[in-house]
Amino acid sequence: MRIKFKSPSFRQIVFVITLFSITILLNSCVDEYWPDIGTKYDELLVVDGSLSNEPGPYIIKLSNSLNIEIPEYKPLSNYEVIISDNLGNSEVLKEIEKGIYQTSADGIQGIIGRSYKLMIKSPSNDRYETEYEILQNPIEIDNVYSEIGKKTVAGYDHKLSGLQFYVDTKMADKDTNYILWRLEDTYEYNANYRAKYIYDHFQMHLLNPSDSLYTCWRTRKRKEIITATTKNQTEPKIIKMPLQFISTETKELSVRYSVLVKQYTLNYKAYDYWNKLIEIEDDVSWLYAIQPYPVLGNVRNIADDSEIVLGYFMVTGIDKKRIFVDKPDGLDWYYNTTCAFIQEDMYTLLNLWRYSWPLYLAASYSNSGGGQGPALPVSQVCVDCRESGGVLEPPDFWNKK
Repeated sequence: MRIKFKSPSFRQIVFVITLFSITILLNSCVDEYWPDIGTKYDELLVVDGSLSNEPGPYIIKLSNSLNIEIPEYKPLSNYEVIISDNLGNSEVLKEIEKGIYQTSADGIQGIIGRSYKLMIKSPSNDRYETEYEILQNPIEIDNVYSEIGKKTVAGYDHKLSGLQFYVDTKMADKDTNYILWRLEDTYEYNANYRAKYIYDHFQMHLLNPSDSLYTCWRTRKRKEIITATTKNQTEPKIIKMPLQFISTETKELSVRYSVLVKQYTLNYKAYDYWNKLIEIEDDVSWLYAIQPYPVLGNVRNIADDSEIVLGYFMVTGIDKKRIFVDKPDGLDWYYNTTCAFIQEDMYTLLNLWRYSWPLYLAASYSNSGGGQGPALPVSQVCVDCRESGGVLEPPDFWNKK
């Protein structure tokens, strides 16, 4: 794509950057409200991990919760972490990174019908454990699909256009079941322009190939926590459970989109735990209305029941399904497709931004109607798809067109 434009002057660019910086500084002076909850919830043990019917290895993460004013991850090392089953099999997990403990690939495995528990011993000999929980047979996914839809969202002057995704389950073996869904998506997208030039160490060169930074793939674990139960339903299955809504405000649907749906079959205690987390997440006014409270999991100090332990060791049957969606027809697209570029005083800026070298540039016709020349985008995201969080190689599962 060739671009033709009237470029802003160097003085205009400096003015915009200065104004933006002042705005940031002014906004940073606004006082934030945090409730005074003292140290009640400081330095709590946080446990995060699961065992399932899928082959190991399994991961357990141990950390400390810090003060609400210090949202920092603090991993815990040198703990003894053991997973055992009701038949006497057990395994001591290996600490592979600070605070991350893992079973071996040929170690203890999740087998449907068996029960499992987690045991933790701290360096100061505090002992924690869960009760045995049975690994249930997973309810299978019947279908994952999407439908074109529109969604009203505060702050937008138009309804968001996009795809609403749904999941159907197959019939369960028993009447009352508890289900959790977590999502991981991947999407293919393009930069707004192809990079034609590269500037590095005071030298301008042609970039070959010119589309080498044009297409990327980005994978994310989505934040949605979705639960449902078949209790009191006429049939023990879930039909058309809403998952995520993907709008056309971003490039997620612009080329190709994929979602991996993981469906967890839970016991009631785990279901109740995740539902309480959803309630906190959905109550946007909680900070101004109530004091924060911990959502207790299934791990306890065996010598001190009053100690608050956060997190959950989940024993769960898993089924999963991945689908792919090509760029859909019939949608209104709102994601940005243009960028501002600089030609006047361009080399001054290129050298001023030397700590960001190499810099990539697009191609443009000169204002005088002459030949093609380099044009510096105001943001590298315009010509380098990696700047939007993606990578240049597709994942192994990506289906070629």
